[in-house]
Amino acid sequence: MLMKLFYSFIRPLFAATIFLLIVSPGCRKFEDGLNNLTWSLNFNLVSTTWDIQFVDAQTGDLIGGLDTNRVEVSITGPDETYLIDLAGKKHNFFYSTYGFLSLALHPDRRDPDRENPVRFMLHVRYPGYLPVSLPVITYTTGIHPVKVQLVNLSTAVPPVGILNQQNLTQVVNGQTGDSLELFTPLNQASLSIPKDTRLTTLHGAELGGSLSVTLGYFTGGNEVAVKSLPGGQMAVKTNQSYGQIYPAAALYIGLSDEYNKEAAFFDQPLHTTLLIDNRVYHPDDGSRISPADSLDVWYQDTETGTWRILQTIHLEAFQNKILAHFPVNRTGLFMLGWIDDILCKEPLSIHFNTLPEYRTLPYVFQASVYEVISDEVRFIRQITVGNPIGQDARLNNLPGNRELIIRWNDYLNGPNAYYRAPDPLLYSNYCSSSAVDLDLLPKTTSSLKEVHVIFIDTQHNNSRYIPQVFPGYYRQLGSTWQSAFVYQGVAYLVNAREGATYELGINFKGEFHRKEVVIGSGEVMEIEIEID
Repeated sequence: MLMKLFYSFIRPLFAATIFLLIVSPGCRKFEDGLNNLTWSLNFNLVSTTWDIQFVDAQTGDLIGGLDTNRVEVSITGPDETYLIDLAGKKHNFFYSTYGFLSLALHPDRRDPDRENPVRFMLHVRYPGYLPVSLPVITYTTGIHPVKVQLVNLSTAVPPVGILNQQNLTQVVNGQTGDSLELFTPLNQASLSIPKDTRLTTLHGAELGGSLSVTLGYFTGGNEVAVKSLPGGQMAVKTNQSYGQIYPAAALYIGLSDEYNKEAAFFDQPLHTTLLIDNRVYHPDDGSRISPADSLDVWYQDTETGTWRILQTIHLEAFQNKILAHFPVNRTGLFMLGWIDDILCKEPLSIHFNTLPEYRTLPYVFQASVYEVISDEVRFIRQITVGNPIGQDARLNNLPGNRELIIRWNDYLNGPNAYYRAPDPLLYSNYCSSSAVDLDLLPKTTSSLKEVHVIFIDTQHNNSRYIPQVFPGYYRQLGSTWQSAFVYQGVAYLVNAREGATYELGINFKGEFHRKEVVIGSGEVMEIEIEID
């Protein structure tokens, strides 16, 4: 039985860790664990977790942040069998709550490091948004923040253009009944579907009934569009080497029937046409793209997360624009552009310096990486980092031969990010192994409520334990949820108002468990929780 109401708010935030982390005098079966293994649990077994946010790419709002809508997530990739929820359960589908999902690495999998990182693919779906397949590569233990950008089909505006039409034609015995010519807004991309095209799913099933088509266009060289790309720009190639794609344009193609079967293949090529902004420039020398150029067409395999070149195409001039066209025989995400294979083998380490009184507070930032070419600044990609103070941030797979600017933004939505964003970093040391020092100071308006948590295991002689590493969440009633990273039994609430009612919660067995607490006076709250 849980103790006082004053203590009750921590139980949903932390109780899930008991299934993973409590030391028991005997052996316990790890629920739905790998191969139904039986082993003794202790607090050091789970050392790697992920705090995943799902946000609208254009508004930055958490998807489902203020309601009960949930994002569906499945996982594939080399380490998919090792991904579990905080209750130790493996699922075919994980579901977000209030815009967040928490995952843990099964302790049977060795800790990630530079030579043996954890690799998996997040396959993200939410009604009314483009699906996302995002590769995750993790090199260290700890809590790893991941932000997934989703593009709204109905509200996307240039430089992203989305066509989403339903009931376009009837599909009979897998074949389209009419020929179709489809255009994104502003006619920046088109797709031609011949009559009698046979549409099949990934596993060979034929589509049937009314056909719906989603066509998405992303302008190359534009920061908003590139940040919105459903697969990101970091390419894992078929030989597991890495490359940085510089898109001149990108195209998403999705087809489905009235029974929600999704087409994967066509029995004859569909024709696509894209307009490329003539302000796009070559990543190597900064020269503008021209109709005389050739471009590679890259395709992302959403099952493995790898990218491969489909073909190389020649460009054409068209009304002060540049025209690209190529055939496709399957749905998915296509990028036209260049790839940079010269990436740093070692990560860039950022050492954050702060005042002594803040050295236990975790930091979390979204690092936006830009390159400087011909006195212009071009966005490359975003990298999310988070650690306790004293552990360096690591920016992996940076371009090794370019001058970079790194700008820092809050990972958390709303006003409750505690640290001020560090000053932008101009980096031109080209894969130097030396750590870069940056100052990290709190916002002048920020205050902290420090929470010390102790579990009391009532089933085993009232043994006392301290939770070690996992993501939790909190909010003032009615507001947006925030992440609360817990290291070695300590969590922090930012700008918690004395006398106000707060909720704390955790994703646990596919559900979100939460409790309320009224914030008391003093900077530190010591909480003892009975676990039955």
